Amino acid sequence: MVPSSKYSKVDITSDWYNEDYDVNGPDIQPNKKYYDNSKAYTEMASKPEVKKLYDEINKVMSEAIGYISFLTNSNDTMMP
Repeated sequence: MVPSSKYSKVDITSDWYNEDYDVNGPDIQPNKKYYDNSKAYTEMASKPEVKKLYDEINKVMSEAIGYISFLTNSNDTMMP
């Protein structure tokens, strides 16, 4: 048997290994060591008019993803 293109091996010694990966969470979980946007999110969420726009964009994106069959299992918080 030959590994397919979907085969992958986890190297826990890699700098890119995410020790905080939640097996019950979404498939894609960026390592916050490299991808932490919490400061910008908190700043955005502190402005009610901007947070309302953000929530509306999330709603529209989730609806749009529902129309594309191959994206139905993707992350519904994916932004344009």
